[in-house]
Amino acid sequence: LKQAGRERIHINELSEHWRNLSDEERRPWEEKAAVACAAYRDECNQRPLQSDEGDDEERWIKNDEGSFCRHCGLLCCFCGPPALPLHAVKRLVRLNADVPMSREARVAVAKATETFLEQCVWDAARASLRSDRKVIRFVDVVESMRKPTCAP
Repeated sequence: LKQAGRERIHINELSEHWRNLSDEERRPWEEKAAVACAAYRDECNQRPLQSDEGDDEERWIKNDEGSFCRHCGLLCCFCGPPALPLHAVKRLVRLNADVPMSREARVAVAKATETFLEQCVWDAARASLRSDRKVIRFVDVVESMRKPTCAP
């Protein structure tokens, strides 16, 4: 397609070209993709888990009361580092340049977001069980987000 002298190729043309290839023509590309995927997986498995500002495992001290952050000195009752990536929270906060936010505040926002999402899922699950369904529907999640307070 690039041989036609065009700078850009539309995705529909590319997918049509891929569909028209025979199995023998596809095989080398699929093998290259499998090798690249395996190399990426190996790289991810060898790389230590880190946040944008240091190792999360070293940040948290476990004790009977919860998790204590070495850096900010906060006792976190949520048991450990946030599951929501801090770089994602940082990127969202940067959307509004008028609101500077400290690292401790980003951790708190991540934990609050996790808590909100968890509560929505539990409420949606309760709603689906009340309706004798095994699957959570979109409507269940939307209704759980509209609740003014958390259910006990």
